[in-house]
Amino acid sequence: MTRKSQLARRGAVIVGVRAGRSDKEISEFNKILINTVRNIIRRHYEFFLGKGGNPDDYDINRNAQKRRSDALQP
Repeated sequence: MTRKSQLARRGAVIVGVRAGRSDKEISEFNKILINTVRNIIRRHYEFFLGKGGNPDDYDINRNAQKRRSDALQP
């Protein structure tokens, strides 16, 4: 699965959650497994909210990684 499709899937699930849809409705509408929907919600959205995040500020993109200290400098 490509990074683009992962972000699209995550975004679709989060939009459904924000719209107040159930896990089953999100799964059927987006044609993805219900376990995938639950995993996305648990791993990304609920984790963000658990750390005190504002639901309106959630971004589907991953956080940028720091450059390795032993990497060659250009």
